[in-house]
Amino acid sequence: MLKNLNLTFGPEKQLQEIIENNKDRQMVLLESVTDSEKFALLDISNEESIFHSQLDYRIYHTINLKEWNGFFEFRYVTLDTEQQKIFNAHLGKWDDPFNRPVGLKSTLVGHDERKDYEFLMINIWEDQEDYVEWENESDNEFREFGHGGNAKALVAQYKLVKNKE
Repeated sequence: MLKNLNLTFGPEKQLQEIIENNKDRQMVLLESVTDSEKFALLDISNEESIFHSQLDYRIYHTINLKEWNGFFEFRYVTLDTEQQKIFNAHLGKWDDPFNRPVGLKSTLVGHDERKDYEFLMINIWEDQEDYVEWENESDNEFREFGHGGNAKALVAQYKLVKNKE
């Protein structure tokens, strides 16, 4: 079970080198959907971070996390104590497969322990269309949470980089 998620960003070549130099680690390389020059690397090995980015999250909730394949939505939110209760209540509904949005394969939520109110929700969707449909639904309860004083969450979208073998 995933307990820690370490994350870094950079050029594809640099991230591929990190993967090559750390074959003992389980890594997931992602490419931004909006900018083909931006890449993210997830270390899902449950080990101490080897990255200098200090983007380390303690995972406190996962839903159906079996594979790392699909359309990735990174949703960064800042939640005070009361908002955390509401967020977790919404998240708890998704534990029942019948209450999940169509096309949602997996969800994980991590907390940045160095920053009390900073959270990262990663949703893995079947495809971009499922994500867009959910994002635009009028009853999307997760749209009420903002990030860093902004009314909206910071959302980034990624696709899996296939291994070059």
